Amino acid sequence: MDVETMKRLKTALAGRASVDIGHFQWINLDMVRAEAAEQWDNLREKVYSAAAHFIEKRLGPNDVMLRCRGGFIIIFADYTGDDAAAQTEVISQELNCFFLGDRILQRLEISSKSQTVSMAELADMVAGGSAEDDKAASAARRKPVRKDAKKSRSVGHWQALKHEKAAGTAVSSSIGHWRGDLAGLYSDAPDDSILALSGADSADFDVAAKRWSHSTADLFSDLDKTWDDIVFMPSWDVRFGYITANFCLARRKYRGRMLFGRDTLLGNAAPDLHRLLDHSVAIAAQRGFMRRYVEGMKCAIAIPVNYDTIIGPSDRVRYFSILQCMPQKVRKYFYLRVDNIPDGAPQGQMEELFRAMRCFGSNILAKIPVGTIQLGRFENCGITLFSSELPAPDASGHIKENVLKQLTAEAVSIERFGARGCLTNVATFEQLDAGLNAGFQVFIGDAVGEASTLPVPLQPCLLDDLRDRASDAA
Repeated sequence: MDVETMKRLKTALAGRASVDIGHFQWINLDMVRAEAAEQWDNLREKVYSAAAHFIEKRLGPNDVMLRCRGGFIIIFADYTGDDAAAQTEVISQELNCFFLGDRILQRLEISSKSQTVSMAELADMVAGGSAEDDKAASAARRKPVRKDAKKSRSVGHWQALKHEKAAGTAVSSSIGHWRGDLAGLYSDAPDDSILALSGADSADFDVAAKRWSHSTADLFSDLDKTWDDIVFMPSWDVRFGYITANFCLARRKYRGRMLFGRDTLLGNAAPDLHRLLDHSVAIAAQRGFMRRYVEGMKCAIAIPVNYDTIIGPSDRVRYFSILQCMPQKVRKYFYLRVDNIPDGAPQGQMEELFRAMRCFGSNILAKIPVGTIQLGRFENCGITLFSSELPAPDASGHIKENVLKQLTAEAVSIERFGARGCLTNVATFEQLDAGLNAGFQVFIGDAVGEASTLPVPLQPCLLDDLRDRASDAA
């Protein structure tokens, strides 16, 4: 331990009988070692170095990080209890995502736990940890690589992490909320790193997106897409009085009607076709964002994805490799919405899924049927917005009375849950007004703005503006 670290550690521990720590340990090192073969010695040190740098950037000014026990320990200076657990979980998930982008390291997992330890326990951990690391490093250099090791490996990166259920391991379910994220969303200007990523040219980004997504077209070369194009639908947020996130959706004209999203598949339930749609939308969403970004404009993008596309570990890795295209700095501009969540989906499975998704967006959304009032299964999933699609109106163009009652009941449940409600397919100002009266706060549809090939930048918009827009269109 260097002198500076020792000094900071003494400051963090001064006058304290116990301390809250975050403990990060590596899992699946044997599989990574088998994959790396003779590169392992160098790779091991690079893993530790990269992880240390990654974690350090996410620490408070008085926090201290120590390398020991096959990983790292963070001594939190200002976090305790649930706050320390939540901070540990956030760092763990982001660190897992960080290594997911590397072909060899995508099987590497980081397990984390938060706990309160006494000064004596901390001293034992630190003292024993350095010796264990030295011993492990020496053993790794001597241990031969089995030639058949590759055959036994399996993709397990996004299986549930084996967190210990000790006191202090509770994770806060409210990691970032729509309002808090939006407040500082568009404060920074495009930086050199993101412009360099795109080559300051959206055409270059198209090439990069295809490469980073493992050539989606090749994965589904035997399938024909059924949609015409992929577009952006602007959303209006009544609380802020702004056009905010753009929802990225497939579009298709069919028998005189305009279809969006999964409706473009016309009921085709083929899993590969649904995955193709989700992968294509994710790539198009990032392209649209980048084209605006290199022009110096900021916009938020909401990306819908089908539950079945990302619930399997290997399918999730494939989908997340597309989202990994965006650097960490700009992921705050992306919101992820999970569609078609089955009623019987296990809560633990959903918690794992939504927890993993937090690495790729600042807000997590769930699409639910109109009238849904039982939201208990979404506890601890970090949902900030529940989205429902407005059913077709009656012959007169009005929302049916029973639908209005369902919308009101749903909005009340969403508010009690602590989230916000979003209504899509809002075609007229009258429908928007009805949604407002029911208690919804975010709206998407022709009443807000038409679909466009590029996302709409953040811009002020009041209810009177939408009323005037409807009058002009009449």
